[in-house]
Amino acid sequence: MSLRTLVKVSEVNNLSDARYCAGMGVEMIGFSLDENHPKFIELSKLREIAVWISGIKVVGEFTGENIDNINYLAEQLNLDYIQINHAIPNNLLHSLKKPVILKLIFEEHTSVELEKIFKAYKNNVAYYLIESETCDSISGIEDMLENWTVSYPILIGFGITNDSLEKITNEIKPKGIALKGGNEIKPGLKSFDELSSILEVLEVND
Repeated sequence: MSLRTLVKVSEVNNLSDARYCAGMGVEMIGFSLDENHPKFIELSKLREIAVWISGIKVVGEFTGENIDNINYLAEQLNLDYIQINHAIPNNLLHSLKKPVILKLIFEEHTSVELEKIFKAYKNNVAYYLIESETCDSISGIEDMLENWTVSYPILIGFGITNDSLEKITNEIKPKGIALKGGNEIKPGLKSFDELSSILEVLEVND
């Protein structure tokens, strides 16, 4: 199965989500490796899940600036990408040994500040993931997003609905979109309503 655009699913912490995403053609699956994060995943559990999603790009999601520890875990877990959840000094990004996804929270920066970050970090970042903690719509900022996606490898991680998908994929044209995994109701039991409603719209009929 394939999708019309690159899809990353972040904060996955259970096998049900991982296998579902892999089966639906998701290209990247992210796991929180920050012990203070509510969806932190134990390393042993991540290793077990990785066996079931062979061929999918595995992303380790980190907060902090302990580059030695991040590089150590990236090697031990055979990560494909390292996601840093906030802007850190450029020299530290350069020291990471896997391709970097830099996550930025939209409302924490002005548009001018974001543009400066994009330019400053472009040689050390594979993708910029733009998320929001307060915005649930891209209404009113479509032109700004489109201007950014022309010049930078952007993953849009907010305002993604069935109604906005066509505009995002056909007009704004980011490198991809980012969704989030959820918690299991109990081991093996999971509702995929939110994920499936988006992924099914993106599905390409082979």
